Order: sequence, then C-alpha cells, then structure tokens
Amino acid sequence: MKIGYLFSGQGHQFPGMGQDLFTQEPLYRQTIKDISEILNQDFSKTEVMDNPQNTAVSIVTFSLGIERILANEFKNPAVELGLSLGEYSALITAEAMELQTGMQVVQDRARYMEDAARINPGKMIAVMKASSDQIKSVCERTGAFPANFNTPVQTVLGGTDQSVMQATKFLKDEGIKRIVPLKVDAASHTPLMEHASELLERRLAEVEVTSPTVPVISNTTTQPFDEQTLKQVLVEQLVEPTRFSTCLKEISDKRVNTFVEIGPGKALTGFVKKTLSGVGAYHIDSVETLNEVRHALSQGGLEYDR
Repeated sequence: MKIGYLFSGQGHQFPGMGQDLFTQEPLYRQTIKDISEILNQDFSKTEVMDNPQNTAVSIVTFSLGIERILANEFKNPAVELGLSLGEYSALITAEAMELQTGMQVVQDRARYMEDAARINPGKMIAVMKASSDQIKSVCERTGAFPANFNTPVQTVLGGTDQSVMQATKFLKDEGIKRIVPLKVDAASHTPLMEHASELLERRLAEVEVTSPTVPVISNTTTQPFDEQTLKQVLVEQLVEPTRFSTCLKEISDKRVNTFVEIGPGKALTGFVKKTLSGVGAYHIDSVETLNEVRHALSQGGLEYDR
C-alpha cells in the first residue's frame, strides 16, 4: 500500500488554528518558533496566526508543523500533492526550497496576489455538475475562465464581476442548479493574476531550488516538479487553472491508494472521495485528527511506501 500527502490551500482556515498542537506537540511548537524567527512575527499568538494578512503564511506554517510530526514518526510518503498554495507546503517539506526561502516566498506571493486583486478585482463561483462542454461554452461566451478543476463534478470559474455574473446566468439557463459564489475578491488561477505572476517570476529568479526529495505533482502540469522547470511552473500556476482531479487520478494510477490531507479543513479529502473509489482518505488539522491517523498507522490501517 502506498500513501500520498495532500496539502491544503486557502479557504478553510479557522480561528485558533494550531493552538492545540502548539500546546501538546513539541515538534509542532518548534516549527512555529522557527518560522516566527524567520518572518519576525510570533505565530504562537492567536492574533498573529488569525490575522487575515497572514493567512497564506499561517496555513503553510500550520501544514509544515503537522508534516514535521509525521516525518519524525513515520516513513516518507510515496508522493505529495498540494492545492494551489499547498504546493509550497509540499515543496518545502520535500526540500525543493529551504524553509527560510520558502516562507519568505510564500509571504511575498500573498502580497503580489493582493496587489493584483486591487488592479484587477475579480469573483469566483463553484459550479456543480456542469459538463466540460458547458464549462467551455460559458467561458467562450462570457469571458470567464476555468480556475480549478477540483473533481469530475466541481469546477470553479473566475473572472471580472461582469463575466462571472453573466456566467452564472448562462449556467442557470442551461439548467445548472448549484452555483456557489466564493467569498473572494480575486480571480486566482486566471489571467487576472498576471501582475502577480510577473512579480513572482522576478522574485523566484533570486531563489535557489532543487528537485524534490519526494515526488511533488504540479496542479498546473499534472507532472512532478523538477529543478529545471519548478520556478516557471510556479509562475504559471497563478494564471493557469489547477487540475487537482487529474492529479489524483495520475497518483492513483501509480497505486497510491491512501491519502492524508495536511492542513486546515478537509476539502481535499472530499475531492478524493468524489474522484476516486477504493482508496482511503484522512485529514489532520488538530490533535484529535492527528491521533486518529496515528492510531490507524499503529493498527496497520495505513501503510507507507517501503
């Protein structure tokens, strides 16, 4: 049996995130201290961790702390996959970027995206049970863009206010009943993020990277990151759609049949269940869920690639 780690993106962070782990898990606590020193902010404090300006950094910090516990107790996973921001968690844990460098890039990337959203404000909607032909047609007719192919039955569209409003009307006219507006003011993974992409390209030119020690699958290309293309793929990630569903299928084809989601919420666990059959899926975002996975491992319910 092979196991894959999934690293959460933004959208499911919660107040007090990680406080129970900080209290009870020494390796998590050390991770918080290490990153606090790097970024000159005390992420042991709830008001810092919960600060909306720190959301991206807080999520990656939280994820890295959990992964450090697992790395100390168990064997390496066979593969890693992150959703959007979660790719940085995966790349840092797989040593493609040093911790200090990676966290500083995450912080800068968040700022670039905020700048891009001010220049090109946008909206996003999650569309359920629309066919690929319907998605293609609505984008061609309205100027909206596919942003996230999350599962075979869930696609997120993004674009300007007008294009997303028109796309919503078009889809409803097509009989699509479930369309969920997302609480964002930016259209991530669309051309509206071009300004951020350009800034990130300049920033990454200064960064030293290596090939990951564990395969990390790109949302953008659906192929493993490597040293030669890593920077360019991260630049493209900001303006190209994520293809998480396809990545899951690629990983499953390599006989990975157990997934552990690391980070806030369990959205990726849900994507696994809606995309694949016959696989196990767990998530860790608290001491309670960490101990559930520990128990499963100790009982032989999960096994790592050997």
